[in-house]
Amino acid sequence: MNGGMTMKGIFFVHPLHMRLLILQQLVEIFPTEEYRQAGIEIEPFTMTKLARYLSFKCKNRLWLSNQDLLTEIGANPEMDLFYQTEQWEHPDVSGGQMPSDIPFFQQLARAIETRDTSIIQADNSNTNWLNRAWSDMDSEDE
Repeated sequence: MNGGMTMKGIFFVHPLHMRLLILQQLVEIFPTEEYRQAGIEIEPFTMTKLARYLSFKCKNRLWLSNQDLLTEIGANPEMDLFYQTEQWEHPDVSGGQMPSDIPFFQQLARAIETRDTSIIQADNSNTNWLNRAWSDMDSEDE
């Protein structure tokens, strides 16, 4: 395959040979080593793995900047950032656990109340994608 093709409404991509245009910048995907560096096993290939790889390789181009995010929600883009993290303990909502049961969210609420982010501890982070073996997108890949 060369980049991608469609057949009977199905989109195919070659995980080791792609050229994508992301925010007017060409991103070329060729080597398997970059997948390994991202902790991704190529086989069997899924769209979830492609999304995770692109997040690894092009993170700053895929996600909105703080200013763009604030503009998108109609807030002042010059607003000071209070707290930012990519690591936290996500509740097991399928098991009935509420965010208010999680120490991280309790600490975050207290930090907002007291305006002191130093009390936030993300010791039990479980948000790394490696903790999730699958995604809803994977079932679409079959």
